[in-house]
Amino acid sequence: MERWLGNPPKWDYHNGLDYSEGGQKTDTEVFATLPGKVIKTGDTGDGYGYKVVTEHTKYLNSWMGHFAKDSIVVKEGEIVDKNTKYATQGKTGRSSGIHTHLTFEYTLLGKDKPIYIDPELLNVSLKATGISAKNFM
Repeated sequence: MERWLGNPPKWDYHNGLDYSEGGQKTDTEVFATLPGKVIKTGDTGDGYGYKVVTEHTKYLNSWMGHFAKDSIVVKEGEIVDKNTKYATQGKTGRSSGIHTHLTFEYTLLGKDKPIYIDPELLNVSLKATGISAKNFM
């Protein structure tokens, strides 16, 4: 997905979807999208601020970013289900406002770069994340 941003504006690749729930409130809780194992948490310096990366299968990972600082409640190695709370919405990293960024990555055997998948194609209930689709940014 591409979007127009920056100063001066330019086209930028955006590998996921951004959701906002509750306006500019940082107390909105965000939950896991699918069952899996948490493989990374925290600020990894990639522009998505505080985030959680979850491995769902050998080839499918998801991650959510821009969580409020110090709000992540899951730990690396933890097994989660779709009702597990991850954190609260925030605007950490390269962000223009309070929201949650959601990305699904599918890695094919022998490929260096993952393929990014629209969550709707996976039939993921966005309500399960605590974020409603009507608030898609």
